[in-house]
Amino acid sequence: MSIHPEGKSCSDIDSGAWCHGAYRKVDVEDWIIHADNDEFHYYGGKSAVDFLEEMERKGFNEVRGQYVDRVAESGELTHIQTEPNLFAQYALQCQVIKNVAGGRDFKTMAYKVGRCTLRPVLEAPGVSA
Repeated sequence: MSIHPEGKSCSDIDSGAWCHGAYRKVDVEDWIIHADNDEFHYYGGKSAVDFLEEMERKGFNEVRGQYVDRVAESGELTHIQTEPNLFAQYALQCQVIKNVAGGRDFKTMAYKVGRCTLRPVLEAPGVSA
């Protein structure tokens, strides 16, 4: 299993040169997990390894998840405190990216290196990015 370093994406670094270099360092059958540093991935209560092994058995080579934005009970994105935990500080789930900013509310969370442009794709509402 290969983990894509946080904050890196093919469009961000030298027109994709970083990703092309990374692909040379992993096996064609490896999974890349694309997690930005401001995201939590949820794999339906399973570890990422177990989840991706299940997706592979089912024939998937790409997994997309839905963004779930979280804000404080006041509706604001307040400064992070050391206590309570993040989920308590940002208790409200909402769709800021989609409904306020007009962006898309999904992203590819993980994909097989050698087959990242092929289908099938799992669009999993229970899996969030």
